[in-house]
Amino acid sequence: QAIAQSWARIGVKVQPAAAPFSVFNTKRAAGDYAVWYGGASGEAVDIILHALLASPDPESGNGALNFGHYRNQAFDAMLARAESIQEGPERNKALAEATEFVMADQPIIPLYHFHHIVGYGPRVASYAMHPRGWTTAMQTLAATE
Repeated sequence: QAIAQSWARIGVKVQPAAAPFSVFNTKRAAGDYAVWYGGASGEAVDIILHALLASPDPESGNGALNFGHYRNQAFDAMLARAESIQEGPERNKALAEATEFVMADQPIIPLYHFHHIVGYGPRVASYAMHPRGWTTAMQTLAATE
């Protein structure tokens, strides 16, 4: 409802429709919804890009969560190129370029992004933030005196 209210302010009229997940999932797969709200998270950007925005291909598994059936061969090629590069700055740059390219096409409308705030004191040597925001003691290394 909050999204519908925000969109109404810019002249876009929508009617939220609640449904059990099984009904929603069936209707979404059939293309019965023009717009829907969903979320995704993962530990690597290429996994999310593959699932949400790569051209759907049941044989390869690409686009498994691309329910809007978005297709862009140039983006698919950029993503494949990025994934062919070993870990490091060059791969990160290629993934960033692919992300900027596809988001300029606006196949999805991001509503928010997580921002993690982490604090620690003199007894903590380092803290490895989990990409999904989970906090566990195993992510912390004690400082040595």
